[in-house]
Amino acid sequence: MSIDIHQIYDDCITLSEDVMSRAKREARGKGWIVVSRGFEFLSLDENGERDENIIDYVEDEKLTAEVIQEFIDDVRKQGSAFLAIGWGVDQADDQEGYDCGDYSPMFDWDDLPNIDCRVSKVTCGNCHRSWDERQDPAPSALCHWCHGRGYSTAPLEPEQDQAHAEGWCLSECSGSSRIPEGWHEIQKLDSAGTFASDDAAAAHVYARAAAGSKYHRAMLTFMEDTNYKLAS
Repeated sequence: MSIDIHQIYDDCITLSEDVMSRAKREARGKGWIVVSRGFEFLSLDENGERDENIIDYVEDEKLTAEVIQEFIDDVRKQGSAFLAIGWGVDQADDQEGYDCGDYSPMFDWDDLPNIDCRVSKVTCGNCHRSWDERQDPAPSALCHWCHGRGYSTAPLEPEQDQAHAEGWCLSECSGSSRIPEGWHEIQKLDSAGTFASDDAAAAHVYARAAAGSKYHRAMLTFMEDTNYKLAS
């Protein structure tokens, strides 16, 4: 079952409107001032329990579908299983309390159903590319690249065990004069000491791919595909 980011965003907006409306009805006549807390994002483990990997808030006006996607990506990078999204309001006893920020404890709160962020990895035995079957369904025998549309909408980075054994890695760049932030590049693995420079490591990978290595070709394809998506 794929994750519909835009539907989740719409559900978040509906949730915030419902909770605020409910809170205002309960506060009416009591002189309370309802104060929005914004959206809370929590990562959960396989049992649906908080694992403390991600605990963050996003103000109402700053929430976008892209922000939700970033949290889902972070959940996967951290090795968590689910993303929980909640929205709630505080209350102040009166206008004076509101001005000084002296809020009471949580007044009202609600959550969306937990978002299952687990990855179901499928790897093609022919081209060695991998993708998330939950996001882009197809068995390995019907590889998107070999037998489908020629690309996947949910490519996964190949395992790096072989790369590390050879003394290089595929890394996400934090930003430099030649590589924009978020792009992937081939880098030498400093702890291995195999290559004198990143360029030497990249030359090795390109040479192995040209010689017919499916693993090295898959690494380069993943890098090129993800960088192209960021550039477009």
